[in-house]
Amino acid sequence: QTVSGGGSVFGASCMQDGLVDVVVVHGALHLGQLNLRLAKPTRVCQARSVRVVVTREYPMHVDGQPWVQPPAVLNVQLRNKATMLKTALGEMAV
Repeated sequence: QTVSGGGSVFGASCMQDGLVDVVVVHGALHLGQLNLRLAKPTRVCQARSVRVVVTREYPMHVDGQPWVQPPAVLNVQLRNKATMLKTALGEMAV
């Protein structure tokens, strides 16, 4: 969804909404800054499913696991839900 001028409209990130947040991290320094909450990732989109086409070897990092991805088509979507044992930051009941 976009607004006039080409800017994107994003909802708040929420573990229960069934949406995947796609973000870009611009290298190891940026990743370290994210871990220290000194920077924010570049938000690309929110979607129920995401298809990523990788045409050459490319470094990737998902959920704390780095690797070099060979050429492939990656399909990401919600499969199963699990009960969270800890309340997400910012979603605490008062």
